[in-house]
Amino acid sequence: DARIADGDGVASSVLSSSAASVSSAGDEDDATGDAQVACDLQAVAELQKRVQDLRAPSRMPLDCATYERYLRANKWRVKKAESALRATVAWRASYGADEIRAPPHMEHIEHELETLKSVVPSFLDRRGRPLVLIDPARENSKSHVGHMAMTVYNMERALAYGRAAAREHGMQGTPSSPGIVFLFRWSHADKGVPHPSLRTLIAEAHMLQTHYPECLGAAVLLNAPSSAVNAWKALQRVMDPKSARKVLFLSTTSDADMAALSEMVDLSLLPHRFGGTADEPYRDARHYLDPEVDPLASTDSVRLRVEGADAASHLHHHHHPTSSSTDSGSTNERRTPSHREWTSDDADGRAAESASVAIAVEA
Repeated sequence: DARIADGDGVASSVLSSSAASVSSAGDEDDATGDAQVACDLQAVAELQKRVQDLRAPSRMPLDCATYERYLRANKWRVKKAESALRATVAWRASYGADEIRAPPHMEHIEHELETLKSVVPSFLDRRGRPLVLIDPARENSKSHVGHMAMTVYNMERALAYGRAAAREHGMQGTPSSPGIVFLFRWSHADKGVPHPSLRTLIAEAHMLQTHYPECLGAAVLLNAPSSAVNAWKALQRVMDPKSARKVLFLSTTSDADMAALSEMVDLSLLPHRFGGTADEPYRDARHYLDPEVDPLASTDSVRLRVEGADAASHLHHHHHPTSSSTDSGSTNERRTPSHREWTSDDADGRAAESASVAIAVEA
């Protein structure tokens, strides 16, 4: 479960491990934790057996990470998790989520992203989580179909980066995906721009909750207006406390809040408009959707580059206590170059050491 630690206005999000953490305080706590882990693993194994007839979608592996997400979303009730997982596989086939770059989806996506109002940058946060940067001031459409296609596209792109990072550190298929960080930025320029309808917002929320469960790592709202803050105070009373604790309100004019943001992501990688010091990661929509920089465009192994600091320790911290990595022997081997390359099918588990991760797709 995600917990927010507040101190002097500084909020930091801490992700839980996949099952109840095994406490080192005493033998009784150890036994309780071990029992919970055994129960969780049994549920994963049972769900895996129940859905063994399913054919895995091309962009949604049916592995322990997926099984655990659906179990957690359904309070570890195996039958409900099975129904939900089957519904998602059917939805992906009917909607075409695995072919999101193909017509007619891509035509809508190209229009929606003309202003780069919502992008997945090619870097991760300090905990190895992919990000989605959302700027409501750049909204340019009220299209229901377009918004839905753009949301699916960005979710698939973010998850592709997350899987690549996990694969690099020998964590492919293991439980406890650290989730995605959604970073929203408000400004006075938001006034007068078109906004999606309530119908669209409800449909997007339903789709994310139903077909991308347990994917929220954190939601950071920068410079949110008072109306949004007040609405949130009312909304969080009826929300799952676990999800509510993942929402942070920060101000770019507060030194304490900027320190909190810096704890989450390297500000030297974050664009200026989101409180960082970097230039925009993409020149325009054509650049963002270019097959040479889009991990969803390649059918072969995508070539990636890691720069700056390393998030391997965070990925391993959220590793299931009893799960093994794809190459457990190699995770102890450490390297310290400023950057190195790997392919997305390289699961050697070796890591570079630094403070945050940047990923770039190469031709």
